[in-house]
Amino acid sequence: MKRLAALIFFLIAGSFRQITHAQSTVSISGTIINIHNKMQVSDGSEFRNLALPNDDRSFIPDSAGNFSVSFKLTKPSYFRIGRNVLYLTPGDKLTVALDYNKPENGIFTESAVEANNYLRYTPFPKAGSFIEGGRKIQKNIKQSIDTILAAGKSRGKQLAKVKDITPAFRTYEEARIKADMINSLSMLRVYYPMMNHLSKEAGELAQKEVDVATASHKAQLAKGFVDPDLLKVEVYSDVADDILAVDANSPKATQIKDYLKAADLAYKIKHLATKDEVIAAKPELDAIVTPAYKNALSDVYAGLIKFGNGDKAVDFTAKTADGKKVKLSEYAGKVVFVDLWATWCGPCIAEMPALEKLKERYKDNPNIVFLSISIDDNKEAWKKMLGTMNISGTQLVTDRSDLNAYSVIDIPRTIIIDKDMKVAAMKGNLPSAKQTPELLDKLLAGTVK
Repeated sequence: MKRLAALIFFLIAGSFRQITHAQSTVSISGTIINIHNKMQVSDGSEFRNLALPNDDRSFIPDSAGNFSVSFKLTKPSYFRIGRNVLYLTPGDKLTVALDYNKPENGIFTESAVEANNYLRYTPFPKAGSFIEGGRKIQKNIKQSIDTILAAGKSRGKQLAKVKDITPAFRTYEEARIKADMINSLSMLRVYYPMMNHLSKEAGELAQKEVDVATASHKAQLAKGFVDPDLLKVEVYSDVADDILAVDANSPKATQIKDYLKAADLAYKIKHLATKDEVIAAKPELDAIVTPAYKNALSDVYAGLIKFGNGDKAVDFTAKTADGKKVKLSEYAGKVVFVDLWATWCGPCIAEMPALEKLKERYKDNPNIVFLSISIDDNKEAWKKMLGTMNISGTQLVTDRSDLNAYSVIDIPRTIIIDKDMKVAAMKGNLPSAKQTPELLDKLLAGTVK
């Protein structure tokens, strides 16, 4: 009897584990067009700013754009595939047809259909939300403000019509609308002078007028809007400072302030040049109070001090325009100057003449090689630009995620490897900096300590 009871218990426990696994797994499959690179279901929660680049939830579409990806999820959260915002819940099984260039064309079936259909039209915060990159700017300030407020009201009506969603999702999206309105009003001071082609003097005057005209609207929207749970909505965290400016003494403000401090510190240490500089910032990490933020930031800290100047270079592979694979390790024994750029990066393009001068300076030295590596998603745009530019040397392209060990956050960026395949400069000076040839000369001469 005891054996039978034990067997029954074992079978029940096994079944429970299988059910629990299924309920905690999210599966997404379907197609995506206008992109042929490695993609990622990227974190859209508040922790997106408190992490290093990683390959979590990555997938590579086949030549027809088909893909599938599965991952564990313990609670509902926001994610992104390209510019499509998704709201996913443990156990979701989603079939999609996505257009990388047009998120509004996304098609969703099976799970979470209503929520993700609604999210197809999520405003883009970096383009000013309801300002739409300047397209909604009017001829005068009042009309521009009215247009923003009307867009927020219209979006609210759209949300009200969505029925098959959870109360939590509705709360988050109501908050997104308010935050998008605040963001739009804040960004108006940038877009209004630009889109109306105002002179510098007239633009500065217009900015002051915009600040006065939008102040009461922003204050009204921000009143009673302090809630750290809303930080998982991207645009809310973007405008958290504006919200706190109205209600800084709210009991819930402390955690938001702690989050903003953590996010600022994460940004800071990700951009520090050496491990020693990161280590020096440890007291600031210790000052973070909220355990979840502190733990996430501790992971960033640990990742940054694990690999840096003086360490053996992590090998990676890039491709030539005709698809030939090239490994960093192929250049062992040489000084390697890696220049990371993209066709959409203005500062990168501006550095190219200086890079060409560097190449010319060392053209007769066989002990140094220059690798220009694009991280463009659009490989065809990269190939097209190569054909129009007078640039020399080895031209390669790779997915940004293939460089995760090097924590590529921003470009332009240089990485310099010495003859022993050790990192000489994790975040090297740009080609135009006078220190750049000084370091290269020392590396070639073997005089770097």
